[in-house]
Amino acid sequence: MELSSRLTILAASAPGGTARQYRVQCISHTSGEWRLHSSFASLESALQCVAALEKGGQKARLVRYAIAPAAA
Repeated sequence: MELSSRLTILAASAPGGTARQYRVQCISHTSGEWRLHSSFASLESALQCVAALEKGGQKARLVRYAIAPAAA
């Protein structure tokens, strides 16, 4: 049996090495810069997190990563 007939190739979950995700960022009180708070696989969960942060008085935003490099 040839080697090529025994190999199985699977596609990556997303081009670039990471799965689609939604990142919640908030403003750092010390530096004033946006920082990562958490990341989610579902939009609904990310929106709930943003709402909870804003209800607590923090400025938050949602960033959708459809394709991101593995180091992002």
